[in-house]
Amino acid sequence: MAPDYWHLYDASLEEYHTLQQELPELKIHWHGALTWDTSPLREQPHFQKLNWEQLEVLEPNLLDYPDEAMYVSEEGAVDPIEITELLLNKAREYGAKVQFDTNVTQLQQEGSRLVGVHTSNGFLESDVVVLAAGAGVPELCNPLGCPVPVTSLLSILIQMKSTSRRKTDQRRLVSERSTRCVAV
Repeated sequence: MAPDYWHLYDASLEEYHTLQQELPELKIHWHGALTWDTSPLREQPHFQKLNWEQLEVLEPNLLDYPDEAMYVSEEGAVDPIEITELLLNKAREYGAKVQFDTNVTQLQQEGSRLVGVHTSNGFLESDVVVLAAGAGVPELCNPLGCPVPVTSLLSILIQMKSTSRRKTDQRRLVSERSTRCVAV
């Protein structure tokens, strides 16, 4: 992540804490993040460099331990499907109309305001438009003269059940193009 965008990272952590206070049913696991074999993206006081002995205490089930790793205690993880469903249900409770299997083809602008969207099912007028199209956002915004620098990364979401001595739990693995995986 470019340094110009770190303020967004910091703001998102704050927003997730606020969201969890507003929605107690939101499950965020604030157990931190552990990375190795990459240089830190930025030096921060809350980044902690760990040696292999400290790693073994923190993550006793790793097969191989690196000589050192970075641990960020303030980071958390959410189930992406669960949080999406929760937020959609809450939006419906507050009057939002959610349409599935509907492609947005164009944003409709009047003056400096968005007033709705053209979709594969017709035009929808709206006071508020939420752009949640991921890598498709630039295609929607560019015709309005509002370029949005979003790029896509090839990612894989794998869901599996695992058994442990403690209990059966469910984990999701998210992988980028590299071979590194993160359990969330």
